[in-house]
Amino acid sequence: MHINVVKVNNITPVMVDPIVERHFIIDCSGSMYSDIPLIREQMKKKIPEMTKVGDRVSIFWFSSTNQCAAVVEGFEINSKADYRLLKMAIDKNLYARGCTGFKDPIDLATASAARSKAGSSIPLAAQMFFMTDGYDNCWSTKEIIDSIKKASDVFDSIAIVEYGWNCNRALLNQMASAVGAVRIFSEDFRMYDGAFEENLVKQVGFGTKKIEVSLPETPWNDVAFYRDGKDVVCVDSINGKVLVPESVSEVKFLSSKDSKAKITDDSLLEGILVTSQRMCADETLDFLDKLGDKALIDKFVNCFSKQDYSDFQGMVQQCLETESSRFSQGKVKGYLPAPDAFTVIDLLELLSSSEENLLYVYDPSFKYERISAAGVDSHSVIKDEEKERLMQEIKDAKTPEDLAKATKALQDLQASKVSLKFQPADKTKGYAIRDLVYNETRSNVSVKVLIPGFVEIPEECPHKSKLPSKINTVIFRNYAMIKDGIKHSSMKCLPMTLGKATFDTLQSLGVIDVGEEYDADTMYLINANLPVINRKMATKVSAKSFFTDVVGLLHLKAHQKVYNSLMKGEGIPDSFASAFGEEEAAWLKERGLTSSGFNPPMVKGESLDEYKAVEFKVSVAKCSSLPKIDDTLFAKVRGEGKKPMTVTESMCAPALLKYWDFQASDAVKSSKSPEKVTLAWLEAETKDTLSKVREKMLAISKVKLSIMVGHTWFTEFKSLEENSMDITLGDVTYSCSAVCREITVKL
Repeated sequence: MHINVVKVNNITPVMVDPIVERHFIIDCSGSMYSDIPLIREQMKKKIPEMTKVGDRVSIFWFSSTNQCAAVVEGFEINSKADYRLLKMAIDKNLYARGCTGFKDPIDLATASAARSKAGSSIPLAAQMFFMTDGYDNCWSTKEIIDSIKKASDVFDSIAIVEYGWNCNRALLNQMASAVGAVRIFSEDFRMYDGAFEENLVKQVGFGTKKIEVSLPETPWNDVAFYRDGKDVVCVDSINGKVLVPESVSEVKFLSSKDSKAKITDDSLLEGILVTSQRMCADETLDFLDKLGDKALIDKFVNCFSKQDYSDFQGMVQQCLETESSRFSQGKVKGYLPAPDAFTVIDLLELLSSSEENLLYVYDPSFKYERISAAGVDSHSVIKDEEKERLMQEIKDAKTPEDLAKATKALQDLQASKVSLKFQPADKTKGYAIRDLVYNETRSNVSVKVLIPGFVEIPEECPHKSKLPSKINTVIFRNYAMIKDGIKHSSMKCLPMTLGKATFDTLQSLGVIDVGEEYDADTMYLINANLPVINRKMATKVSAKSFFTDVVGLLHLKAHQKVYNSLMKGEGIPDSFASAFGEEEAAWLKERGLTSSGFNPPMVKGESLDEYKAVEFKVSVAKCSSLPKIDDTLFAKVRGEGKKPMTVTESMCAPALLKYWDFQASDAVKSSKSPEKVTLAWLEAETKDTLSKVREKMLAISKVKLSIMVGHTWFTEFKSLEENSMDITLGDVTYSCSAVCREITVKL
């Protein structure tokens, strides 16, 4: 891939200092719920501070189709009283609601800007600032592009802002290149605040008249680009021609043909930015190789997620703006690192491999944020129907006895709503990572820890007199490390004490500074500045191998279910029942407390937000669920059933036959305690099966992450639509399929 340059015979336009009308289009859909208050305060503060007297401001909010309006339109800033009116309008109109539709607000702002220009007797420049945090779920891409093209005929400058990680980046890139708009990415409010300030003070003049430039050939991806100050602006090529501002001195485009012209580092950096924005890895690596900036190559070689690409593009932008930022680790030609770099998944696997490695989840440096709405203990929730029933009983009471009965019902309801609360025994201690939890359909990964603690028995407990004041127990907690292929905030700092072997490995990989000395009692703050996956994982994805593992996992889970069911049938004693009594143990169990630990029944909290995510679903025909382990299955496995075994029942058969063989063995028959021998055998089989399940799940999850994060597909398939394969294990053929799609996730 080569960079070609077309010189533009431009005439420097005569610039005037016009009155500027800045049109802010603000996404007020439901997913903006938590950020809209910050944006309101920002606009009320920054617009008065940073606009000059005489400038005009128009603000538009939008959510769903036909849900958009002007907050203020053509609002001219002349006095402090004007600012007060502006603040009132912002407070009244900017709040979150509805879905997301781009077309209506763009059309509304375009019509407003056209009216302002037509009715103004003085020079007036119009600027559009369009921000969104999501996906348009109301209009087609063509309708949106048509609207933004009409807007470019009116606006002298357009900026399109991608807010947060859940936007449709591909569509925003299309919108920007269709009209030569500036593209801005803001990871969070802090970055957005800076972009907003820059927009307020950015000079907007009449040098934005468009001229047509012919290209000598069709450019790569039908897109050309040029510099506008510090911004690299892409513009679509239509029939070999592009429209650019008359102030542009040269237009560049990418091509497989070499123009033999000398290409500067600036041009290479611009090409790298353009190709990486479109997540075209091969082209980006080609330009990086020519540039030879080791730091940029190291950063990009393991870029897969939106987060990785955004971080990389920030580095490139810094290199474009400041020459001293370039080649920070040297200039090396022909340098491309190995594709099997150490990843976040590798790190988590390493940290969970030894019980000497302890994570301090209550340490202040562990900044954990939930990835979903907090659950609520179901015993602390009074349902509407329960309240209505009680109110009706009280309303219908006609005698003291009726009232007493209603009062008793109220007391019973209060007693039933008593919930238990877990408290950790010692918040200064660290906990071993017991397991990595891979989401079955999403690119989410969590670590599971076991926390010792206790539950205090509340005064309202009807069995208070027969129970101790507190009961020691344990609870499992899951902490998300990767959310939808993006490193979660928790990964920025993992406070841990480490075993020597883990410390040495992390130090050799550069995760821990080479100057650090090992101390078993030292808490190391591990910053996982690592890719989620590496390039090797994303380029070698075999459908046959993957589906074989999927079917193998189903067999293992079937065996696991058999052993777990048989273990329950062995009558493991309920220590709470013997210690406290049957009724007391039942009351505790209903609230999630058993001798095995604490797991309270939860209901999902109210959903206040939603976003788009990638879902990867795998299915095996006739294997949607495993069967019950009961007498019907036993009869079928013995060949005594009235019907033949189903596919999933046949998966359970080997574990049952193995169990019956052991029951018939001398080890059981000659034992004085056959129940204990059987229980010990079941525990060993369960442990061995669990180990194999985890190993298989890791292999499967890595492939899923490669597909969802690495944007790849199975090597045997030509497209996403080709997604099915038959796998034969033994004498059974399984029809497997995989679907990768975008879904809406409620928070």
